[in-house]
Amino acid sequence: MKEIADTYRKNKQVTLIFDEFANNLAFFAGEFVKAENPDVIVIGGNIMQAENLFIPLVKMQLQNMGINCSFVRAKLGENAAIPGAAALVTEKKYTVAVV
Repeated sequence: MKEIADTYRKNKQVTLIFDEFANNLAFFAGEFVKAENPDVIVIGGNIMQAENLFIPLVKMQLQNMGINCSFVRAKLGENAAIPGAAALVTEKKYTVAVV
C-alpha cells in the first residue's frame, strides 16, 4: 500500500482510485451511520497506511450529508476485523463498525 500511496500525486489513475474508494466508503459509512448511529467507525488493514489520502474526502462527503462521525485506526491494524466482529457478536453491541 505504501508504494501505491507514494504515487498518489504523480499518477492520475492512483488519484482516481483513492477518490473512488473514498466515495464508496462515504456512501457505505453514511448508510451505516444513518441506520446504526455509531459513536466511531474503526478502520483496520493496510489501507490505513494511506488514510490521509481518503479519510479527509470521506469526512467531507459525510458532512455534506449532514453526518458527523469520527474515524479511528484500528490498533490491531490488519488483524482487527475478526476480533472486532467477534466482540460485536458476543457483546451484542452494534455501535461500532469494523471496516
